[in-house]
Amino acid sequence: MKKQNYALLTSLLIASFGFTFYAVAAPAKEKEDIRWYQVEIILFTQNDEASLAEEDWDHESAVEFPEQPQMLYRGKTSLNKLPAEPIPFTTVLKNETDLKGIANRLSRSARSQPILHLAWIQPTKKDSPLDNVHIYPGAGAADYKEAPSLTRPTGLAYEAGSGFDGLISLKREHYLHLNIDMGYQERNQNNLSEPVFNEEGFYSETARIPSYSSYRMKQKRRIRSGEIHYFDHPRFALIAQVTPIELPKPEVIEKPVTPIELPIPVENKSKPTATSLQPSR
Repeated sequence: MKKQNYALLTSLLIASFGFTFYAVAAPAKEKEDIRWYQVEIILFTQNDEASLAEEDWDHESAVEFPEQPQMLYRGKTSLNKLPAEPIPFTTVLKNETDLKGIANRLSRSARSQPILHLAWIQPTKKDSPLDNVHIYPGAGAADYKEAPSLTRPTGLAYEAGSGFDGLISLKREHYLHLNIDMGYQERNQNNLSEPVFNEEGFYSETARIPSYSSYRMKQKRRIRSGEIHYFDHPRFALIAQVTPIELPKPEVIEKPVTPIELPIPVENKSKPTATSLQPSR
């Protein structure tokens, strides 16, 4: 009987030790490794006719858009006053951008002309799918909605002389990578001529039809945060900077502790009786 009790006690101890060891050795659930960055770009044209003449640039290639690219939204918060949970892909106030000086110098140069200066904030998760941010004239001008439509507008948002439409993607692996796929279209100075015929089929005059040239810049580069990177093309170029940002910790509101009122003990002022003073037998 004693041997059975001893075996039962031993089994219980082993099971208890095994459960305790598993509870200690089991890894805690890791938090999602999400980091926030500010992405700032300057898109500008540049006049390099010599390079355009030397290289055989593909004028017919077009940017390959996904079905639902990521839109940018009008930012309502400052980088200096970021909330603990900001809205992703919202634009940064112009007076808080880092590349203001470069944009001003480009605007004063005869060889270049800025056509877009934009900055936004976005979260990144390691090895997550690309967030293809749609860059076009007017990007970042719409207000954020609870259920936004991410469908790309039909057709290119081109304007003669300053037409651009493309994607910028930030991917975080072991290193940061920035993918640029941008199309640019401009109106040529020399228009095409096309004969115009009247109702009888006889030539009457020559019509001038505007012609356009299209270019595409597609580059992928490993980058370092905080550094300025230059993506070059003879007709247009892009300057980008990716800077990590730290979100403030959420405020913990502690509720005031209500003191517990304990009952006041009542003194027993009754005199002991003669019976209670007698020794027990």
